[in-house]
Amino acid sequence: MKIVNRDWIGWNDLPKPKEGNTGKYEKYQDYLYELISELKPSRILEVGFNAGHSCCCFFNAYPETKITAFDICRHGTEEPGVKALQDNGFDITLIKGDSTQSIPKFFEKYNFKYDFMFIDGGHGGEVPYKDIINTMEHLKVGGIFVVDDYTVGSVSACYKKVNWSDFKEQQVPPIEKNIKVLKKIK
Repeated sequence: MKIVNRDWIGWNDLPKPKEGNTGKYEKYQDYLYELISELKPSRILEVGFNAGHSCCCFFNAYPETKITAFDICRHGTEEPGVKALQDNGFDITLIKGDSTQSIPKFFEKYNFKYDFMFIDGGHGGEVPYKDIINTMEHLKVGGIFVVDDYTVGSVSACYKKVNWSDFKEQQVPPIEKNIKVLKKIK
């Protein structure tokens, strides 16, 4: 898999991904970088870490952010990716396990609110739906919610089942992927 060459801190230290990831989409990376640069989120939640390329993009756009990443950790790239980012001075915590179970458990223990959420975990069955509903209430008003891979697997069907009345869909420029970007308005 070809990865776009970036001179970002930590980028070249990340492991090679085992499946699709943000690392191969230049326009997508540029768009995410711009979103984070403008938002300056103190906290980011990501579901689906893989090898860490999207998190690396987020950290380079705003190094002061803290990221909580949830991943089932089935590829062997997750822990080396987190270590590479931590070794470069970034504040990231990896929560291992099935996100449909680990996210609710996490929020039973911690009452964090996030400024940015990036949902790119499982793409089949009810997993995208559960990832969305288990996280969306923990986004601050004014925060940005991204649903990646909208046209993959059951993501679009799950997205359409969610009540998005507290969110406003944002315009996305032409990029290599189909995503949904929403701003929490209330």
